[in-house]
Amino acid sequence: MNNETQIVALSIDKVQTFLTETIHAHVQEKQTEEATLKQIMNASREVSQGFQNTVKEAFSVQENEVLLSCSGVYIFRNPLPEKEIHAIFNKLFFEYYQESQGQKWLRCVSFPQGKYDEIQAIQEAKKRLKQSNCLNARIEENKDKLFKFCKIDAKDAQPPKDDENYPMFAEDINALFSGEEGDNKNRFRIAVIKADLDGMGNMFKEIKSYESYSRISKILSDKVSLKGLHEMAEKCRPEGRTGWLFPFYIAGDDIFFAVSMANLTKGTRLCREILVGIKQSLEKEESSKPLSISIGVEITFNREPIRYYMEMVERQLKHAKEENTPKLLKQFVKAKISIGGLAFLDIDYNAMKTYKQTLVCMNKRNKKGRKNNRCNKCENCRKRGEIDEQLQAVPIWDYFLNDVYRINAIRSNDTYDKMLGTSGFFYTLLDRLADDTVQQDNRKYINSVLYHLLPKYLNSSDKKLRELEVVLNGRILSQLMRKNWGKGMNIVLNEKSKHRLETYLRLMLLFSDNRFQLIPDVKSKLDYSNVELENSRKYLLSKSADYLYRTVLERRNKPLRDIFIKKENYQTADKKTIPCFQRLKLEKSMFVRMRDTDKVPVEKAANMIELKNGYSADEIKKANRDREQDGKSPCLLYFNKGKFLELAHSEGEWNSDFIDSLMLFYEYKEMSIRFNEKKKSGGGNAK
Repeated sequence: MNNETQIVALSIDKVQTFLTETIHAHVQEKQTEEATLKQIMNASREVSQGFQNTVKEAFSVQENEVLLSCSGVYIFRNPLPEKEIHAIFNKLFFEYYQESQGQKWLRCVSFPQGKYDEIQAIQEAKKRLKQSNCLNARIEENKDKLFKFCKIDAKDAQPPKDDENYPMFAEDINALFSGEEGDNKNRFRIAVIKADLDGMGNMFKEIKSYESYSRISKILSDKVSLKGLHEMAEKCRPEGRTGWLFPFYIAGDDIFFAVSMANLTKGTRLCREILVGIKQSLEKEESSKPLSISIGVEITFNREPIRYYMEMVERQLKHAKEENTPKLLKQFVKAKISIGGLAFLDIDYNAMKTYKQTLVCMNKRNKKGRKNNRCNKCENCRKRGEIDEQLQAVPIWDYFLNDVYRINAIRSNDTYDKMLGTSGFFYTLLDRLADDTVQQDNRKYINSVLYHLLPKYLNSSDKKLRELEVVLNGRILSQLMRKNWGKGMNIVLNEKSKHRLETYLRLMLLFSDNRFQLIPDVKSKLDYSNVELENSRKYLLSKSADYLYRTVLERRNKPLRDIFIKKENYQTADKKTIPCFQRLKLEKSMFVRMRDTDKVPVEKAANMIELKNGYSADEIKKANRDREQDGKSPCLLYFNKGKFLELAHSEGEWNSDFIDSLMLFYEYKEMSIRFNEKKKSGGGNAK
């Protein structure tokens, strides 16, 4: 008889399925969403402590025999003969199946310890638990019991009670409402949040010491638990609130709960704090593999059936997990947060700033006189540039929240609340972009965006007003921008960037809704740095015109574009080469008339243009030379009427879309000039 020590492993198959089905069954039984806190917590508890205690008792497991004990998995050594072990397997398998009405499937394996050390035994057990024959064997041996009708005593099926006190947890979803949030207590928005730790598998693969493996497993079991969730809920709670979070379950590496809409950002912070707590506890352990957390958020109403939004929040979590993190940013990412189908990166800016400070320019000859001490050629400067580039390539959570802070601050300001950042402003732009013809044509799309973002208050004497508008509109346009190494920021139009812009607009509307009070502290957020203002000016007023010139107006009609605009370089007195745009003299009212090509045919348009641009080619050349001698840009352009008529007829590109793009180019160039003039003169004061 072989009495060799056996490695025994059991796990509950599809832990999430079991927990969610527990919720579903309760909802269906009551036909309401009033699932109590105790019943939900007991479901989570059964997967962790209840399961472990049941197995421990069935096998009389001693503490020194346990190799791994975590949510839904229990691995240990056992001296029992293989036949007895399998008899216990069958007994437990059927009991769990019967008690859960077919929702819980127990996976069970055993094998001789033999040459395996502790870690090897755990890894082998986990591998075998995942194999299909592990479950098939139990089904085969219990088929006579499984495939016959059984009477279930509902009382016996109830999980054991949890007597822990959790004051931060709400008794039910409806209890999440707070009168301060300004919504309807019978029907109010909630944020359903599901989080999942990333990198755990890779971390465990790297561990060589069983003692370390055991300690890390215990740390994770302690932190990712109802008790751990409650500790962080107390740390992150809204001031003076209890019962602000409703837990669905927390088990293994999964965290699933709901908060009121007003506490959405506190809910995402709570998930990050759990990760921070785990990282701090792991600092002395041997594994160097980084852990991160992915968070899915779904906004819904408290009266919606749980089964509806569970699938939606799962999709958001999946989207967050699948979002590729740019290589140089990985070490600084605290979390990936997906909401509305848009995945944000939550960045550790202090760590990133410290790292960038170590990237000192390696080219000593270029250190002096270079902007930001960058030569843009050495490895360190390239890395710094690539970090900046990658920051723009993905939505950043803190950037978005700062935009919400600013909108809410404006709306709390009696001077600006009706002028900037109104809900109507966002709704109107979204409505323009929702048009099918706009979605299918990039020229129409960018024309719609840029027309809507044209600053209205650039001539205002109120400096704060005109600069705030540029900052706000520049941030909106930046959702379409990408930074390419050596080429700076540029507008990029594709399905991904359009989705990013449109989702950003929807989320701004949602997050700035004063009913939810997501961002209560707004008084200090009207301020902006000079860098932020300069970047917004560059994005909104310069990059928009550049994109229109390079991409929109050049598309199939470069010769026609060059009739109206030409980019030239000229030299200043100190031999500096400066680019400038030469343009025909055209007023906005002319563009408005000409865009109606049915009423204003090409010949009539040519005559209108000629009235404003009747100088000969030689006269224009002389005027430009005179301007250069006076230190001014040679910005005048000769109107070649004959060539215009030829191109407008032959190319078929003289249409309302082309004229709109041309008008927008002129408008943005003029506004860029006016903004710089105001800035130099210091015109106007903030009110």
